[in-house]
Amino acid sequence: MSQRQVISAIAAELDRRHGGLGERFARGVDEVTDEIIRCQEIMPDYLHAPMWILTHVFDLAGLPRVGSRFRKLQPQEQTDQVTAWKNSRLEICRNFVRFYESLYLLIVMQETGE
Repeated sequence: MSQRQVISAIAAELDRRHGGLGERFARGVDEVTDEIIRCQEIMPDYLHAPMWILTHVFDLAGLPRVGSRFRKLQPQEQTDQVTAWKNSRLEICRNFVRFYESLYLLIVMQETGE
């Protein structure tokens, strides 16, 4: 499994969700992805390892639902999965989406200077 591919798919979905902020104001989704990965690499081990595991669990969560990993889903299916996790009864799922969404927005807003 490629952590980068999963994070890139998450960043692309968040970019669509937020009207293409990353493409318009940052240096593009690929560079936002690189920055997310850099932020995760400097996390303490007690946070880094669980986020790595949870990111892969998220990627695999599409298998029972639609028969494919998140990173290989069509854009609407990715939107549906992120929405399902964002509205989940499980706090860990909601926090997972909040983590990536907050990081995405911080990176993009840093680039825009807003």
